[in-house]
Amino acid sequence: MRLGDAALSGIGAAHGAVRKTKAARRDARWENTKNRKQKEEMGMNITYTDEKKFTKEQTQKLFLSVGWVSGEYPERLHKALMGSSTVFSAWDGGRLVGLVRVLDDTEMTAYMHYVLVDPEYQGHGIAGHLVGMVKEKYRDYLYIEVMPEESKNATFYQMHGFHIMEDGVAMQICNPGEKRWARRSHALRVGRCRLEIGWRMECMRL
Repeated sequence: MRLGDAALSGIGAAHGAVRKTKAARRDARWENTKNRKQKEEMGMNITYTDEKKFTKEQTQKLFLSVGWVSGEYPERLHKALMGSSTVFSAWDGGRLVGLVRVLDDTEMTAYMHYVLVDPEYQGHGIAGHLVGMVKEKYRDYLYIEVMPEESKNATFYQMHGFHIMEDGVAMQICNPGEKRWARRSHALRVGRCRLEIGWRMECMRL
């Protein structure tokens, strides 16, 4: 069966849209690479602080630069950061380029969350420096814990002295306020459930 002209035209348009999307992503990657090279040539003067002097707009821009959905809720994100036990941030002049936040119980356990660096500034040791600041501040606590948002980032934390907990598993309850976030969260939970079910089946076989 031969496709009609209209169908062929539709397929061609779809392929064209895919090519444009790929080209846009390639251009964005090139732009980030070019910006990083320019910064390397000029030399960066990154400063660090524990003062919560960032604005709602600055934190939103940083989170969206790495594609984190938290950046789509600027009011709540800023309020959460301001209410955190500790926030160390990295600055290039007046530009917020990275941060890490910590929640602690004042004595025994510190939970590190949100370690992120603007893509234009990645590869310069900024994230490692922020983690080092956390380790120094909480060196007298019994535990410093972290749950990487993506498993591929576990290697980074291992490089900085963290160890994967034996027989441990990440757990979460999502209370989304919008359906779009709910769909993303549901997919994440399903993936974790599959991992957990696989672990249980393996234990039963033993």
